Amino acid sequence: MWRLDAEVTEPENLGEQIFELLRRTTTDLDVWQALSGRFRVDLFCGWFMSGSNEGVEISPVTMIALGARGIVLSVDIYSPDVEGEHG
Repeated sequence: MWRLDAEVTEPENLGEQIFELLRRTTTDLDVWQALSGRFRVDLFCGWFMSGSNEGVEISPVTMIALGARGIVLSVDIYSPDVEGEHG
């Protein structure tokens, strides 16, 4: 297993963070096809909400870039501390 981390962005910019990671890897889609055919390639994102109702958009360009490389996008969404919101 190997791991790359993206810089935290404020306000959030998930697409830019994904491309930051992709820029640090090969652009050769044949290499990605070989890797994703042999291994599970997973881009994990932890989404920490500051409010009880937030959203994020992932552009078609970003989804195409991930799909062309055979990368699964996994997102864990963490709700804010409910007591902290009301207390």
